Amino acid sequence: MLDKDTIDRVVSEALHEDAPTGDITSLLAITEDATATAVLAAREPGTFSGAEVFEAAFRLTDPRITVELLKKDGDRFVSGEELARVSGPCSWSSSLAERIGLNFTQRMSGIATFDRDLRGRRQGDRRDHPGHSQKPRPKPASFRTSRRCLRWRNKPPPQPLHCVYG
Repeated sequence: MLDKDTIDRVVSEALHEDAPTGDITSLLAITEDATATAVLAAREPGTFSGAEVFEAAFRLTDPRITVELLKKDGDRFVSGEELARVSGPCSWSSSLAERIGLNFTQRMSGIATFDRDLRGRRQGDRRDHPGHSQKPRPKPASFRTSRRCLRWRNKPPPQPLHCVYG
């Protein structure tokens, strides 16, 4: 398990690397008083990982943004299930946090899903024992498929971050 200082350091480096001076499009297109609410939802079944990293991406960019984690690391999820809710000010920092949080969480969840699938197959593999069926093994889930298992879902309209201007 990673400690909080390590998570904060790695996420801070990623945030600085992605947009050290801010996101120019968001700076020009989003007003300062805009707020947003978004849901992290699963596109396909998998194993959730990276909850602390996801939360850190938003906390480090804007402490006013709240992240409600609905799943914890290691929990399985099904397609369409909500994994986290994010709400707060809609600014260049929230779109930056979204990109970084999703990148880490998608990658970590893809690896966790692959690992759980692989371990499950190893534990159930008894083909070397006499009298056991010689059925072919199913192929393990690919990282590419597993990385696509998470997405943002907004109610309505479907866009990465729905901003409500007030």
